[in-house]
Amino acid sequence: VAGLYHEVNLVGPLAKADAVISYQPGIWGYESWGPSVKRALDDFEAPFIFTSYNYPEADLDADKLQELQFDEAYWNSPGWTAEKNPFSAHTGRTCAVNDGTPLTEQDWWQCLV
Repeated sequence: VAGLYHEVNLVGPLAKADAVISYQPGIWGYESWGPSVKRALDDFEAPFIFTSYNYPEADLDADKLQELQFDEAYWNSPGWTAEKNPFSAHTGRTCAVNDGTPLTEQDWWQCLV
């Protein structure tokens, strides 16, 4: 299914999510994430789990979600605030764009409920 999560018409078994997972979505950089997160949490009542390349990005993602009116209560248990993901990739890479801070696939994760 192509399109922004909050705009696509999901039918059949896809019509109700048990959980919504997004890998390195870069929430901090896109206003468009607000309605998609809202759909997961409010319409589906599903946890929204997402990953980040490193702690600085995870922190920026959380700040952006708070700016989009997802207050701290959304991270309450069974959700969780940004933490190191024990299932992240085993190796990282550096990137000149972010001052050489290592980028590791799925390195940090957090969950809103």
